Amino acid sequence: MKKSKPKQPLWQPDTSCRPPPGKTYLTIGQDFFSIEEYLLSQYNASLEDNSMRPLSSFDPAATMFYTDIQELRGLAEPVDYGSGIEYADALQEAFPKSGIQIGLWLNGTAGCEDIVDGALDLQIKEMYKELQKLHVPKVFLRVGYEFDNPWFGYSSDPLVYQQAFQYLVQACEVQLSIPGCHRVVSFVWHSWAAPKVAPLADFYPGDKYVDWVGVSIFQQLYPWANEKANGDFAGGTLAQVQEVLDFARDHDKPIMIAESTPFGGMFFENQPPVDFDDKDDMDIWDLWFQPTLDLIEEYDIGMWSYINCDWNSQPMWAGVGFGDTRISSVPKVMANWRQRVLGNPRFVTNKLDCYSNMHAQYKNHYTPAMGAIGTSGRASVYNLDSFSTILPAILVVGILFILGSTIQRLYCKLRVDEPTESQTKLLLEEEEDPLKTGGYGAVGSNVSSRDEHDNSGRWSVNL
Repeated sequence: MKKSKPKQPLWQPDTSCRPPPGKTYLTIGQDFFSIEEYLLSQYNASLEDNSMRPLSSFDPAATMFYTDIQELRGLAEPVDYGSGIEYADALQEAFPKSGIQIGLWLNGTAGCEDIVDGALDLQIKEMYKELQKLHVPKVFLRVGYEFDNPWFGYSSDPLVYQQAFQYLVQACEVQLSIPGCHRVVSFVWHSWAAPKVAPLADFYPGDKYVDWVGVSIFQQLYPWANEKANGDFAGGTLAQVQEVLDFARDHDKPIMIAESTPFGGMFFENQPPVDFDDKDDMDIWDLWFQPTLDLIEEYDIGMWSYINCDWNSQPMWAGVGFGDTRISSVPKVMANWRQRVLGNPRFVTNKLDCYSNMHAQYKNHYTPAMGAIGTSGRASVYNLDSFSTILPAILVVGILFILGSTIQRLYCKLRVDEPTESQTKLLLEEEEDPLKTGGYGAVGSNVSSRDEHDNSGRWSVNL
């Protein structure tokens, strides 16, 4: 198969949806029912304490959704993988001011090879067509999410994963135009931050292709994952999370907690898998939620995606060990969430504003000629920076031209209405003896018609 490195895109990575420093977009997932349960439970709590906030005020800044590149399930019509309804159109209708954060499954190395070879071009074209139709502020596309999870099948060839990621970015730029692509989509590189078989950097497509760096947080923050596991805990460690966060900092990328929930649920249905001295004094807020909030503050994380779900009620996840992680399932967690998350000005809810800085984003960027997906060259480009500078100048010149023409017409009208010295003399003679000159406009009049002009632009008079 062809593995030549694609040409670097001309577009600089999109940051129009990067929140200001000290702000974090609150995202809720990961199926439609679980998102709705979160919304209604928060609204009900506001009714009980008489705070009476509008229902829409609890809308997350973004919602979560999953699809796959082979079949694009859940985009054009709803699907249930056994983990609740996934349906992009339902999310945009229910939360029109919220972004959509999408986990895009590529199916390991085999799927990446199909992408690079062009075997999935039709599916890629259809995917971007559907994404463009979503009337939401932004789509955050996690390309081959948790790429470094050995069970997901990308680790056998990290290079082809890189190429597939690059290919998908370029395909979007060709189909929607470069500015159009990045107005619709932000591309997310999402690590699972747990034991891996290849270095993190081996999977990285490059700064010019990646808009956000994502990380999963499930078990890594628990004390037993770090104090008793000697760094080899299967669910990952804090150090492995920090490795991803430091990587993002080094590359100046906004950070997204792309998937997160306290593994084991609010009640630790599965006891810690290693010895832990304080089992009898476990408080899920202190053990998981507070350490997550501390990381958000320390690294100024731009998005926190929380999975609000009763995992055991879903056939795909029943018995796996995730438990019930609905915020509403524990009164103390609910109270802390409302105070320390919803009551914290750091967290942005209700809507996502991605367009306030879009003009600045387009400076020094280009649009590709439409061509075949996957081609490394581009037939022609135009400079959007020059265009954005010339267009206002053209408008100003046009306005001045119209204004000048109007003034000139008024001037000519005034000059016509004001008789010249010769015309005045002739008119006086006509008043004394109209027959001498043939009368006012009579046959033989020496005043020419208005169709005759002298070189000065005045009306001609033949004396």
